[in-house]
Amino acid sequence: MKYACIAAAAASVIGAHACHAQEGVDKAKAVAFHTQMFGGPLSHKTYACFVRRYDASHLAEHPKQKVSAMKLLVTAEHAPEDKTVNYSFRLGFKYRHRAGNFDSSGYCNHIVAENTGGEI
Repeated sequence: MKYACIAAAAASVIGAHACHAQEGVDKAKAVAFHTQMFGGPLSHKTYACFVRRYDASHLAEHPKQKVSAMKLLVTAEHAPEDKTVNYSFRLGFKYRHRAGNFDSSGYCNHIVAENTGGEI
């Protein structure tokens, strides 16, 4: 469950909220987020990797679950020339009944999480 919460937090910061210049960042909230996501303050380039593999017992209990394994890599990189933090992610996964590895990735430069009040 912890991994699902972290992945959801990463997704909401990386792409699900509006993005605009970082001048309005609440520093305390940014530090709290970075500590939760990356385990501490950011360095020049900081990574967090989350892996989940489901064993045969779990998959037997959840026959409609399609994914048997997934890996999420989240990266935060300082852009000193702009005084901003750029975030990116790479998500890899395996289906339980389909051969091969699948992945997706993306990034959002110069972001600030902003709750727009709408549905995601």
